[in-house]
Amino acid sequence: MQYKEQSEQLEVPKGTGVDGFLHALREILELPRLQEIHIDGRGKITYKYFLREGEAPQALGLEFDSLMPYAVVRNGYIEEMLLTTSHPAVVLGQMFAKAAADHVYPVAWVGGAKSAFWAWFEKTMGAGRQDELYGLPFLRDRMIEDDVLILATAFGRRAPFIETQRSYKILLPRGE
Repeated sequence: MQYKEQSEQLEVPKGTGVDGFLHALREILELPRLQEIHIDGRGKITYKYFLREGEAPQALGLEFDSLMPYAVVRNGYIEEMLLTTSHPAVVLGQMFAKAAADHVYPVAWVGGAKSAFWAWFEKTMGAGRQDELYGLPFLRDRMIEDDVLILATAFGRRAPFIETQRSYKILLPRGE
């Protein structure tokens, strides 16, 4: 029987994080006659497998929608918080305090694809890395409004983002 090498490539959406890679790898590892998997730092996975003569390429039924930040947050309880001040340090501290009072642990920040958070934050707090805030990843999703900031929390101290149970949402101050 003759075999032909088949090479395929897929891109894991940025907002899905580690869980997106694991989801993709599980599907790829189930392919028959898998030979090689290569993952690059930009989220592309290339894999090779052998097809029997006349066999059609295997289509992966990958759906990443349920792993996107908006879907993960939406599947838990979202509490909207009202701002008592417009100073970023105080607002973020209030969000952390609310999570602590509810006995949950912060796992990530979530904002819109073009989040207005960083412009607001940098006015008083200085420039920061835009992929992390106070030791937590800052995830972006186009389904979230750009003037919203969400603190995602879970029941475990080192829980993965996918285990988000409760989130705290604020509407960023306008024009300040």
